[in-house]
Amino acid sequence: MRQLPQARRGMRFSEPRHRRRSRRYRLSTIAGSPRLDNGLSGRRLDARLLSHHTIAQRPQDTVTRRHITGPVICHTSLYHAVDAHHQHQVPDEPSPRASPDAPRRNYLADAMLAVAALHLRSFNPDDKDLARASHSYMASSLSAYCASLNEGINESNAEALFLTATLIAFQSSASRIFIRDDANPADPSSVYTLPLSWFHAFQGVKTVVASSWPWLRSSGIVIPIIDSQPVLQLDLDGCAPTSFFGHLLADLDDELATEPCPVTVMATKQTYLHAVAVLNWAHKIPHRGAALAFPATVSKRFLDLIEARRPRALVVLACFFACLKSIENVWWLHGAARREVMGIVSQFEAASPWWAHLEWPVRIALYDGAVIPPDVWGADWVTEEGKTDKGSTMLNETFVNHIEILAGMLAKAQSLPPIPIPGDAVLG
Repeated sequence: MRQLPQARRGMRFSEPRHRRRSRRYRLSTIAGSPRLDNGLSGRRLDARLLSHHTIAQRPQDTVTRRHITGPVICHTSLYHAVDAHHQHQVPDEPSPRASPDAPRRNYLADAMLAVAALHLRSFNPDDKDLARASHSYMASSLSAYCASLNEGINESNAEALFLTATLIAFQSSASRIFIRDDANPADPSSVYTLPLSWFHAFQGVKTVVASSWPWLRSSGIVIPIIDSQPVLQLDLDGCAPTSFFGHLLADLDDELATEPCPVTVMATKQTYLHAVAVLNWAHKIPHRGAALAFPATVSKRFLDLIEARRPRALVVLACFFACLKSIENVWWLHGAARREVMGIVSQFEAASPWWAHLEWPVRIALYDGAVIPPDVWGADWVTEEGKTDKGSTMLNETFVNHIEILAGMLAKAQSLPPIPIPGDAVLG
């Protein structure tokens, strides 16, 4: 029998290769332009590329851009999309007729540089210069990005806004790798805060996609990214025998009976049913990163429930982060499952009846082996993946189909829906 590749035989959570080597990165300043040096390779990031005023003048320095983004962006197709967008949109040399507001349009380049600086900082978390560089570039990107959104999405900026929104979500989520694992009650700055930035950022990507879909749907740059995502195949019967997370819906009707507003009751129930359905789907195919669809697909009501610290919502949140354990070898997710799950657990009183529902996420988050056995994970994901692939192929279904439905719903709107901007996107 043909051997399955290692990644398919078991979920490995070994230390990422780049974390096993001792690297030293430093940031210096020459003529006011930050420079990131890689002490290991001896190669130097182009100071001109990193200068805010000259980013537009060197967009075709592909070698330099690959050096700073190649290992940074976890999604290979996302990197190639950013690279392709620059090569398609910007000439090799600056045009003498360039628009006077060209520097303001560099939000995509600034977002790339912010993520690159964040990646370098992951090797040296205490490097204040790298932290300032990442924050500075992201602040610049957010400012120009918001200005472009306010002017309206059109054919000329749809691709750039989508790619920038994705990088903003990436940066906002990845910045949490620098929060402390063990909070000190005496230090208010170290107390665990709920990861709302994950949801605000990914909700922003969803809204940008839906609002710019008339142009993105024919984009040879964006569609490959969207179609590379696992197809959502949800079973909304949360109480079915095959529902691994069905216990999260226990006594839901009794809880909602205390809600005074019938509309709120229905919205809350649908929110929980959908969230559990997404978790059930992602749990079956963990190695694909399917769980990353969760922050973008849950409703705004789910964010409200988290902000209200509803116990059920917090347990659902803990299960989501536990599902990320399967892709912990990605640099910006390293330690995320343990950090977030244990942080969420700290929000519960010792006598809380919800502890029984927290057993699985805690067990997964603290698991220390290289491979999580199916009986611990709770699913034979190799078999389930085969069934999922066959089902989506037979139905000729892609992620684009889901976006078509969402975009159709928003098409009736008279103006652009509010696009969430994570307030802590430049913090870390």
